[in-house]
Amino acid sequence: MRKHDFVKGKKMLEVTVSGGGVGVCGVKSPYKRKWKQMIMHKIEPLSPGICTENCCVKLQFYITEARTKRNDLDNLIKPVFSALEGTIIEDDRQIFSVDATKFPVNSLKGERLHIELWEWKR
Repeated sequence: MRKHDFVKGKKMLEVTVSGGGVGVCGVKSPYKRKWKQMIMHKIEPLSPGICTENCCVKLQFYITEARTKRNDLDNLIKPVFSALEGTIIEDDRQIFSVDATKFPVNSLKGERLHIELWEWKR
């Protein structure tokens, strides 16, 4: 293994959050707070406690074609990191790797976010 390689450890969280808000996470969006709360509501019952270790995150945003063009990926990621912070991780500085992808879907009913959180090991 090279010096900068990492290995995923155990999976700490896998969850899908469905519903409105996935694609309305622009910096000034009035729905950003509601979306963060929806994510937290889904995560909290599943979180085994606060993780103090470093981690990697895989995010899959399934949003309508129009929203994929309107929303920057970094703005979609930020509310997810905020929701993870204090529920399953202490601080988003623990996130060492991010794999994030936007997938277009045909309707608002198909919008969802799939989250995986893994231990980050060197």
